[in-house]
Amino acid sequence: MDKKHCQLEELHKIAADDYSAHAFASRLESQGLLHAPKNLKESILLQSQSPTVGAEQLLNRTTKKLELLFYSLKISFAVLSALTLLFTSSFALNLAHSMPAQTAELSWSAKLSQHTDRAGDQLRAFTDKLTTMEVFHYDDK
Repeated sequence: MDKKHCQLEELHKIAADDYSAHAFASRLESQGLLHAPKNLKESILLQSQSPTVGAEQLLNRTTKKLELLFYSLKISFAVLSALTLLFTSSFALNLAHSMPAQTAELSWSAKLSQHTDRAGDQLRAFTDKLTTMEVFHYDDK
């Protein structure tokens, strides 16, 4: 307990006086620190330039690029699947609701053309709304 108290008092003295702080720093450098080997820098530089380190760095970069590619493919597939479900369900609902006598006289290809045009118009309206929301959202800031 007394030893801890002495160390604490010594640290307070070092903190209060610049001369004591410089004396403590020089004493610590001369007695308390270990010196690095003379060839440490050269050995680190040689090891960092070895082919194995370069190969590891190339492998890490390639792995990260592949992970990004697979993630992008998964997201793209999910978006395409969602859009396909959206259009097929919309097309099926529109086809089911448009069965009255008015459309009975149209050929199947004409019905398909109408529904495709309607789906395109809905998609265009949706993207216009989305674009407008984004533009106004960033213009407010």
